[in-house]
Amino acid sequence: MKVLIILGHPSTDSFNHAIAETCCKRLKENGHTVMFHDLYREGFNPVIESGEIPRDVQLEDELVRKHCRELINSDGIIIVHPNWWGQPPAIVKGWIDRVIRPGIAYKFKEGDSGEGVPVGLLKAKAALVFNTSNTSEKRENSIFKDPLETIWRNCIFDFCGVKQFSRKIFRIVVTSDLQQRRLWLAETEQAIDRYFPKEYPDNKIKINGIYDLAPGVISELLRKSYAGFIDSFPGEKKSLYSQWEKEDHAAFTQKQTIGRCAAFTCLNGLPIGYFSWDDRQFPVGIIGQNCICPEYQGQGFGTCQVEWIVDWFRERDFCEIRVTTGDHDFFLPARMMYKKCGFVEKQRTKGVLFSLIEFTRKLQ
Repeated sequence: MKVLIILGHPSTDSFNHAIAETCCKRLKENGHTVMFHDLYREGFNPVIESGEIPRDVQLEDELVRKHCRELINSDGIIIVHPNWWGQPPAIVKGWIDRVIRPGIAYKFKEGDSGEGVPVGLLKAKAALVFNTSNTSEKRENSIFKDPLETIWRNCIFDFCGVKQFSRKIFRIVVTSDLQQRRLWLAETEQAIDRYFPKEYPDNKIKINGIYDLAPGVISELLRKSYAGFIDSFPGEKKSLYSQWEKEDHAAFTQKQTIGRCAAFTCLNGLPIGYFSWDDRQFPVGIIGQNCICPEYQGQGFGTCQVEWIVDWFRERDFCEIRVTTGDHDFFLPARMMYKKCGFVEKQRTKGVLFSLIEFTRKLQ
């Protein structure tokens, strides 16, 4: 995919720049083509002249023409800027005025003088906006009504035909420490992985339910995913295999109860990951399994599965999610992933082979 990134912050050592750099790096790691513009650094002129407003005018500014070409050809769009007075910085507003223009981003139907409903022209499948703020969420929403959400979601991207939209606000930046900023950058990576996942031939990644697959797939995925763990504890192999076969049997014979809380990540029709959850302890949700076949690990699939579950619980008004993993080297990537997904360690309990660590994430 071709992804356009627009950065609007005057300071090169700002957290906005760190966000944009993280986006660029992650997109390239996922196999995408990045078209990056630091508006301040490239000297983008935000002032639109009256002669540039008509739709069919020949644009004289070569940089504006370049931005328009890239916008038209973008499969994804990412905007990074601070919240200044409930608005984008002037240079970003000028970019909107000069680049999100009629004939490029939208048009009106024939015979419409401009007073009707526009037709979006952008082919981008998704748009992400990252904002930094020094205003609390409560004050932003109750006093200021979060105007940036309306501007980007409704006035721009929905207007121009981009229906898949997500916005992340990192606050409070001015008082944040290095650890907090690292967590925010991890959230940035997760957003990239979710909307612009790693590209494979045909790139057909899909979350399938229990009705889409055949019995045996759960136990097979668990055996593959935990092969390294079994190598460390070969004496547990027989017990684990039996446990996984029972889990597989239960999910497929009780599809409307146990099976409805199980799902699979499939790549080009091939199951490569399995995850499950428990919603019986409302308002607390429990993550059960979350495994990815070894050859696909470290590529963001596990994170996407976690975020899928998080969204599932959030949409149903759960207040908290808990997950338990092991204090063993095999589970180190999982522990790091949960922390990047906003989970914090709650408690440790002594297990038979090693300690068990419970992580929790608040949703409200």
